[in-house]
Formats: sequence, structure tokens, C-alpha cells
Amino acid sequence: GGTAQTYTMALGGSSSAFAQKLYIYDDTDGAARVVLDHSGNLGIGASPTEKLTIQSGNLNFMGGTNDAQYIKFGDTGDDDIGNIFYYHGNDNMVFTTNTSEAMRIDSSGLVGIGNSSPSSYYSTFRDLVIGDGSGDHGITIATGTSGSGTLAIADGTSGNTAYRAFFQYSNNTDKLFIGAGGGTKVTVDGSDGKVGIGTSSPAGLPLQTKVTSGDN
Repeated sequence: GGTAQTYTMALGGSSSAFAQKLYIYDDTDGAARVVLDHSGNLGIGASPTEKLTIQSGNLNFMGGTNDAQYIKFGDTGDDDIGNIFYYHGNDNMVFTTNTSEAMRIDSSGLVGIGNSSPSSYYSTFRDLVIGDGSGDHGITIATGTSGSGTLAIADGTSGNTAYRAFFQYSNNTDKLFIGAGGGTKVTVDGSDGKVGIGTSSPAGLPLQTKVTSGDN
């Protein structure tokens, strides 16, 4: 057989690297495995710097096939004001804030924010569902005063396949650009409300259409 593993449990002296700490030391490999300090902080593989410190390792929560496991966050007013749940029965991960569900990721990777059943919506429009069907909901893209906010639709990662269709607002020029086929097709000038189809600089009439040779 192999070499027997031996351990020592001791309280570190004042000159020890583990001064005033209770520790379990692996004598065979020459390493501290568990360290408990006087503040109640616990270290696994290292001296603790927080309530729990893990050196070069992972946490693994094991449960039954229908169990619900969670990490709970509490305070003096409520012992479970926030939670991260994993439900093994349906393989959903749920995040709660202020004791209410805030976000859910289901077994297919569908995400609901303020919605507990994103899979209930139309099959091609439900990767992200926001809101529960009541009240007002929305998404804001916050940019700099000279920046642009964009929502893009891609079918690739190179060239204009990365933005085959898009909605973009330029704060610098106060223009809204609507793109299709990898290029801008409609421009709305926010300063005067003029709309250009086929031109990014509409002028003259409120609606300007640019016709190129061969167009009908």
C-alpha cells in the first residue's frame, strides 16, 4: 500500500504561522487543510480572510433528484431576504430579492426577469422574457452623450453578418437608424422628425425616399 496520511490538530502559538488559530495540518504533504481563527472565520487550504476562505478549490452541493438546494442571504429583519435556489426536479435556477422571485433560468436556458415561466411564450421569442403580463416593463440601454445604443440581430460573427438587422440611436447626431440586410435602410432625424428611406440624411419634405437606378 501507499504511505499512510497523518494529520495534526493544534492551536498555533504566538510565533506560529497559525498564531491563535485552530488548525488541522497534513503532516504527510506539509500543508494546512483547515484553519479556524479567533473571529470564527474558517479557511480551507489557507488562513481565512472572510467567514469562509477556500484556497484553489470549489464548492459542490449534492442533492437528490427532486431536492431544492439554496444559498440564503439574511439580515436582522428577515433571515431569507435573498436566495439563490436550484430545483433538481425541473432543473431551474431561481434568484430571489426582497423575498420575491426576481429572475429564473429554466432547464432550456430560457431566462425570465420578473417572470417565472418563460417557456410559456412563443417558441422563437422567449430566450429572454421580461415582466409577468401586468403593469409596465422595459429595457434601457444607457450610453454616453456622444455614444450610440444598438440592438442588433446577427447570423454570424464576421462582417455584416454580425449585424444583419439593427436598431441604433446615435446620441451624437440624435438620429435613429433602422438596418436590414447589413446596412441602414431607414433614418429618423430626432431634431426635426424627418424620415429618410435609403438615405441617412433626410432633408426637405418630412419623408424622403432615395431611388437608385433600376429600382421600381
